[in-house]
Amino acid sequence: MPVCVFAQKTGFEITGSVTGFADGTTVKIENGNDNSAMGSAKTAGGKFTITGSVEEPQLCKITIGTEQPQYIYVENKKMTVSGSKANIQHLKVTGSPSHQDFMKFQEMFNPLISSLNATVTSINKTAGKPQYDALMKVYDSIKAVVQTRIDEFVALKPKSAVTPFALFVTANLYDDPMLLEKRYNSMDSATKNFAISKSLY
Repeated sequence: MPVCVFAQKTGFEITGSVTGFADGTTVKIENGNDNSAMGSAKTAGGKFTITGSVEEPQLCKITIGTEQPQYIYVENKKMTVSGSKANIQHLKVTGSPSHQDFMKFQEMFNPLISSLNATVTSINKTAGKPQYDALMKVYDSIKAVVQTRIDEFVALKPKSAVTPFALFVTANLYDDPMLLEKRYNSMDSATKNFAISKSLY
């Protein structure tokens, strides 16, 4: 008699421990791109567990109660989320290598993007004024640093799901299809199969 063996589908299990919330507070995981629901639970003693599955590492939003959603990279592993309501913007996430890469991305790029945005605001206020040219030089210098950081990140994380994300969100900072192609080709072949990688072309 033939015996059929079915592979057990793996998924994610997010175990949370977040203080400062009343029992019964809803915790939601949503897709970071289209806000589709991916799982939910209610807190009990500050703890919760959410299970589900993703096709590939996915940028998601976790929302606890009425607090601002926080971005986390979810993948099919056992993950933990810990922190407090008072410091909701600094939740600690473990078990997801992609999330650690996402934290590295933010560490490398967030200060530069903030400086770039601040400089653009100043430029818009000084059009036609003497300081305009000086501010444009600052803007160009920051963009140059961003380009260096992109290459550094691609070289550091060629297998990471966050690398095509980094290329996608920084693509508007340069108009050079050949450079984008070069960076794309520097990624691992498996990384090129991620949905966001395919959207680069």
